[in-house]
Amino acid sequence: MEKETPVHWGENRNSEINSAAGKAPEIHHLLQSLRPDVLIGTETWLDHDIASSELFPPEYKVYRKDRNRNGGGVLIAVLKTLVTTEEPLLCPNLPCEILWIRINIKNRRDLLIGSYYRPDDGDEPSQLRMAESIKLACDSRNAIVVLGGDFNFPSWDWENSILKRDCGYPRLHRAFKESLEELQLEQIVKTPTRGENVLDLLVTSHPGLFPHIEIVPGISDHDIVYAELQVTR
Repeated sequence: MEKETPVHWGENRNSEINSAAGKAPEIHHLLQSLRPDVLIGTETWLDHDIASSELFPPEYKVYRKDRNRNGGGVLIAVLKTLVTTEEPLLCPNLPCEILWIRINIKNRRDLLIGSYYRPDDGDEPSQLRMAESIKLACDSRNAIVVLGGDFNFPSWDWENSILKRDCGYPRLHRAFKESLEELQLEQIVKTPTRGENVLDLLVTSHPGLFPHIEIVPGISDHDIVYAELQVTR
């Protein structure tokens, strides 16, 4: 008899912490308390001099795309019990802080999990590269697509699907939402993750597979998006 088992992950934005390396104990505590199968992290502030083993317990495999120790960077940490591979072909050649992995689930659709960081709400080049990348992911056959991270679209009221009056970049905000609609994707985080803004998003091709999403206290100035994705294993 098949058993329905949820894949959990926490989306953790490691910003304003002056490098993730300085928060290793907090990261371990976070993993112990939430026990995610997958953790998506952005603005990690890492470089090649810092080994993933310094930050994460041995049961996690960590995929990284570093910028430097002064800012930026994305990662995905995933339990080694899952069969995973990195998907570099889904990332544009031009600079963009985005990273994809594939999780293979036997006799079921693969999961394409991405981590994305857009440094500024006016950063149009990054937005264009992200749109290109997620389209490539959506073109993958028979896969569930999930992209999480800090997209820096502070002026969307996702609960009511309207722009706030003080939006500084309405064209870019609308272009992002239009690109989601074109690819039949949905942004499923509705609760603010920093102040009154929903900055940390989860974009997916299968919103109905998420039975539970909540916002929990983080280890930076952003809260954490904790989500369950229901898959059959």
